[in-house]
Amino acid sequence: MTVVAVAGLALTGCSDPGTPSDTLPTAASTSAEPTLEPLGPADFPVPPEAREQTEAGAAAFVRYYIQLINRAQSDLDVQYLDSFSQGCETCAVLSQGLRSLAEQNFTVQGGAISIVSIAPPTLDGAQAEFVVSLAQDEFTVLDAAGAVQQALSAPAAEFPASGGLTEWSPQTSSWQMTQLTVG
Repeated sequence: MTVVAVAGLALTGCSDPGTPSDTLPTAASTSAEPTLEPLGPADFPVPPEAREQTEAGAAAFVRYYIQLINRAQSDLDVQYLDSFSQGCETCAVLSQGLRSLAEQNFTVQGGAISIVSIAPPTLDGAQAEFVVSLAQDEFTVLDAAGAVQQALSAPAAEFPASGGLTEWSPQTSSWQMTQLTVG
């Protein structure tokens, strides 16, 4: 009986023959969440969940960064790897290696890195420490003529003892990779 009475009251408010509003509320007046400037490649931006200063946000950023590494291996463009790392030696070595391949007109076939498992990151202020198990598919490096560069190619590998640190950047409202250990 109470539900019927409440429903009746709600419907009576709609029966007012007054003039309807000519405008709809704006997005700013209906959303309390601020909009973030897109980061990353236009066709592969940092996902919103990776732009939260939480454990889940740090984990989402790590997943995004690994996919960004895969993208950089594919197109040999390290611009975004560099922009999302800050003082990360492993990241710098990876970027330099890919940059060197690009300068020699080499290409990489295969080599996708996947996350086998990731433990929830440990948040300590603006830093998040993570432990991750990685696997990398076999990859082949080809020179400009299409010849295999055996010394630069590698079989599939697993790296169960990997991890690192990310740091929150208030300027970009995103995480930055500050340490990456692959092992």
